[in-house]
Amino acid sequence: MTQADYIRIGKEHFFEVILPIIKEISTQVADNLLVFIEGSVAYGYCDEKSDVDIDFFFDMDISAVNNLAQAISIWDPKNLLPMIKERVGFYPEEMKKSVIRGLWVTVNDSGVYNFKEALNRNKKSEGKIYFYRAIEAILRLTYILNNLYYPPTKGFQKGYSN
Repeated sequence: MTQADYIRIGKEHFFEVILPIIKEISTQVADNLLVFIEGSVAYGYCDEKSDVDIDFFFDMDISAVNNLAQAISIWDPKNLLPMIKERVGFYPEEMKKSVIRGLWVTVNDSGVYNFKEALNRNKKSEGKIYFYRAIEAILRLTYILNNLYYPPTKGFQKGYSN
């Protein structure tokens, strides 16, 4: 199945199953609801084992919602998604610095200290976990330093354009 197939399935499920239930509960909620597809379908690396991740936002602080950067709208009566995407372009500068500091701590803790200590104690599985954490932190740093959100790791096998 293609990305378009998954989007169609997600939309059909929302309009046929979810939206009628929400409208029964509250038409006001339905009219102020943003529903979108995220995950592998939104990123474009879905495959035959993918599911359709449908997410909802009601009354929200849109400046902190980074999943919306790749969202594909399936219900947005107030056309909020374009405005939200503009506002969630990337982390605010102070948050970015904080994330970078945290990732460097992870690289040093997991990749230098804990990995070495696990190997010294002949705990190879534990060492591999620490090594993975350090590698993932380095990958995250690469993305953040290029002002990009770090995508879910399952997408790496499909490749990313950014």
